Amino acid sequence: TTTIGEWVDSGRNGRVVPWKLYLPEAGNGPAPLVVWSHGGGGTRDGAAYLGEHLASHGIAALHIQHAGSDIDAFRADRRALFAGVQDPRLGQDRFLDVKFVVRQIQAEAAGPWRGRIDPARLGMSGHSYGGITTQIAAGQQVKGFGRAWAEPEFKGGFIMSPSPPREGYDAGTGRFGDMLFPLFHLTGTADTSPADDFPVEQRRLPFDEINDGHQYLLIINEGTHMTFTGSSRGFGPAAADPNIEANIPLIRAAAVAFWE
Repeated sequence: TTTIGEWVDSGRNGRVVPWKLYLPEAGNGPAPLVVWSHGGGGTRDGAAYLGEHLASHGIAALHIQHAGSDIDAFRADRRALFAGVQDPRLGQDRFLDVKFVVRQIQAEAAGPWRGRIDPARLGMSGHSYGGITTQIAAGQQVKGFGRAWAEPEFKGGFIMSPSPPREGYDAGTGRFGDMLFPLFHLTGTADTSPADDFPVEQRRLPFDEINDGHQYLLIINEGTHMTFTGSSRGFGPAAADPNIEANIPLIRAAAVAFWE
């Protein structure tokens, strides 16, 4: 089943966090749950192909939407949106959304979602800006903030289009030290976007630098930035993915294998 809703964070001036829940069929006990964070200009409806597939394998997926870096922000001022990728002070509400959502999941699991969601088995996933969000939740050090936005409740992370830290984020030595949980890094040989200022080969940098915990890396030949949203269209300078029909099943299989 698919349900939509929104939560209001009274501790942040009533900030609204919309969500979309993909829930497995009842009858198999509480399901583990993966939180998914969209890229810049995205919505809670993004990567539906992945949320639906995880739910079909008994894993709930909660896709959340971040005001200030969602489709509304993209339409209003895309340059301001991209600035958040360079300056963590502009993106911190997005990172705090994740911590807020974890607390809300725990509350719902003790109430309306009792018996359907297991709050002790949570994972984090995201694409592009959502990939950065996942890296930070996993313990990536951020300049000026340290690990303030890390979320130890998660048991693993599935990062689509991982990123090296931009200058505004780069905490230098130890930036990927003492990560909290295992990570799966997923990228493509054509994985570029307008917000990037680095060669596509550097998307594997977090995988190469992290020395603790289990790490996995999958690089899809000719996979583009939009491949991971489930769209075959191009985005800025990125070419459309001519192999989308073959690549989406590969991403689905990788996600289920990792989470299981």
